[in-house]
Amino acid sequence: MSTPHSSAELAHREFPLVFPATAEVAHLFAERRAGAVKYGRDPQGGIPPAAIESHYENDYKWDNCFSAIFLAKHGHINEAMEVLRAVITSARPDGMIPNISYAPGARFVPEQLTFPGRNQSAYSQPTLEASTLLAITEACQTFGVDPSVARRFVEEMYPGLQNQIEYFITDRISRIEANLIGLIHSNENGQDSSPLYNYIKRLKLPRRGPDTPKLIDYYNTAVDIGGMALLSIRNRANNWQTDKIFDYFCHLDPMMNVLFVNDLRSMADLAGQLGRPEDALQYKLWAGKIEKAIIETLWDPKARDKKGAFRARKNPQNKGTALTPDIFVPSLQKPGFVDEDTVSCLFPIMLDNLPLAQLEALVDNIEQSYSSPYMLPSVATDSPNYDPHMQQKIMWDGPVWAWMNYLIGGGLNRQISRLRNEGTARTH
Repeated sequence: MSTPHSSAELAHREFPLVFPATAEVAHLFAERRAGAVKYGRDPQGGIPPAAIESHYENDYKWDNCFSAIFLAKHGHINEAMEVLRAVITSARPDGMIPNISYAPGARFVPEQLTFPGRNQSAYSQPTLEASTLLAITEACQTFGVDPSVARRFVEEMYPGLQNQIEYFITDRISRIEANLIGLIHSNENGQDSSPLYNYIKRLKLPRRGPDTPKLIDYYNTAVDIGGMALLSIRNRANNWQTDKIFDYFCHLDPMMNVLFVNDLRSMADLAGQLGRPEDALQYKLWAGKIEKAIIETLWDPKARDKKGAFRARKNPQNKGTALTPDIFVPSLQKPGFVDEDTVSCLFPIMLDNLPLAQLEALVDNIEQSYSSPYMLPSVATDSPNYDPHMQQKIMWDGPVWAWMNYLIGGGLNRQISRLRNEGTARTH
């Protein structure tokens, strides 16, 4: 993805939003209803975006949200509603929507042994549900769906979305002083095995980009899986209680928090549709607080040879775990920035009030460090961890993900509109 070097040039550009074909996904609904394909936890449940027999047979939180968005934008409104309903109704009593809801009869995954109840994961994923619901209501208008149908669906989904927002505010944000969501597992931002979490997998060997020998990558893959498993086991030993996990693992991820801000603003719009101005105001206030925290806390002015960049932060609590009065297990890493440039670090491009200097640094970062001839890769091309051919069999060490580009492309277009509006205001 070629990008301009400055905000002045950015104002004269447009970026395509990527949509995969959705007719095949819609067709799978009919196949499942007829019993030809079996996946998902319920016959009326979600459709994984790669829903073919024996692959992605479970419901995945943000994958299903993207599937619903694309279905809605292509006019498959009822199917989009089914998918989103499956996501929101999978919520736990405390409002948390799990990353995975396992389908009955699905293949057993060893990680399930660390999850209470076994039928759902004990960690979540980025919040996209309110944005998805808003996209469905907009599609209803585009395709001439009866407005009462859209309103009833919003009214049905709204309480579950409220509960999810409340969960993240009370269980995550309130436990640390940064006004940011802290992750409780390395898989929770949806980027499984991203090099962002190499700091908890200390036995990994250094890579040399695409020229890394295969034996090193095979070894690193084993270490990566082992590191995730050990974190899951340690979390299970602490009954997946956030306050105990934060004593040894707490990861502040740019993408996770930006998408939460985006969902809070979508919730404000939905509250407005339902005539709930007090809710709308509260969501806007929280969005502003977290946006400010992202800009101030996750910006590393020393990154990229002091050009500055957004970075994840690790272990802001700087604690450990007291197993007994005499046995203390230290935290997984000292607090500080994670010196790794991944697509997660580009997501602040979606923020409404991003300072101009940070916007220009982000544009320069994309231009200089994401020089793939295709769309944006998941890891910077100048990183030694860049693995575009999946030699490590890890999906977030370089391969391109369409919906990452969809979201960042939308953020770039948002900044373009903002710059054009500001330019118009200055000329009057």
